[in-house]
Amino acid sequence: MLNNSRGKWFNRVTKIILGQLHDGIWWRFSDYAVVDGLVAPAPGATLERYDPWLSYQPAGTRRSGSSSPDPAPYTDLLAVANRSAKEQSDELVVEFCRKWGLLGGLLHRTRQVEFPWISDEVSTHGELQTRQDQRPMPKRPILCRSNQGWTYYESERHAPLELRPNIRLEGHLHSESLAVERSGHAGVVIVEQPAGRIRSLSFIEGWARHFTLPQGLDPSCYQFPRPDQNSFWPIYREQATDVVAAADSLSSAIEAILEGDVTPLNSLLEPVSVTLGHDHANNLVRRLWIPSLLGSLALMAFYDFTTAAEIGRCQRCGLPFAARSGAKFCSIRCGAAVRKRVERIKRLSGGDGIGDRST
Repeated sequence: MLNNSRGKWFNRVTKIILGQLHDGIWWRFSDYAVVDGLVAPAPGATLERYDPWLSYQPAGTRRSGSSSPDPAPYTDLLAVANRSAKEQSDELVVEFCRKWGLLGGLLHRTRQVEFPWISDEVSTHGELQTRQDQRPMPKRPILCRSNQGWTYYESERHAPLELRPNIRLEGHLHSESLAVERSGHAGVVIVEQPAGRIRSLSFIEGWARHFTLPQGLDPSCYQFPRPDQNSFWPIYREQATDVVAAADSLSSAIEAILEGDVTPLNSLLEPVSVTLGHDHANNLVRRLWIPSLLGSLALMAFYDFTTAAEIGRCQRCGLPFAARSGAKFCSIRCGAAVRKRVERIKRLSGGDGIGDRST
């Protein structure tokens, strides 16, 4: 068990955490299913926009008067990693996604997406444009992640064109031809985890394969919504194995902290950005923009492991956890399960006690 013994520093940092704005708004469907290895919204499921940070408090502020803290949201992802070796991983992934939504692994690692070239007869917002005296100039839509969110912009140049008719943009079919460049390939720039290396992938491998479009549509001719739009989420998919791999990454990062290595968790925090913003009273505040649920969960773990009195390992499930001094279990659930087991053993052995209630 590691001791953090911060004293007044802990109280000051906790106030900073609770006082700044976490722009980690996320999306989840009411139900999910795994189909051909892909986690997708179940038929008839409804989409909800919510704030996972409303379910989080720093470790030292949770459950005053109890030495077993309420579990932080990221512990549900750690449980996927802990239980996946013993239980059906698809069921664990669906259980997690019903509560929190997809992790957004694609958004977590993507820096920039360069889409195939189009003509300006159709803008990136699906609105028709006309050019009176000249041939269409091709434009390449580019989706870029910055510290202020996702932004679409366009790169222009003259190029040889190939016409493709009946292109669907933002779900609308246009009879006007769309011009696509014959040469040059779209691509995606990602940050490879956990090494943090910058890599370039093809458009199909790095982006298009993560979506299920209406039948017959070519991804190279589809204008994808921004990730902060509701229309993005019905078509976005994640491999169930990728969710388990992300759970393993967070679990390994926390295990590394116990060994004194902070690099893996720092790598998971790479997409988190600091900006200046205003609160509801128009006061200047620190704002943290987080492009993925995985980023929010990693940041919660960061807060816990830098403010908790101790970092230990749960005596029931074995998960590392941040807690107040003397805690033996990562959650009330684990503490209650051990007490029930002790009570049962004592009853069977003829004892009249109910076991040690300390956690």
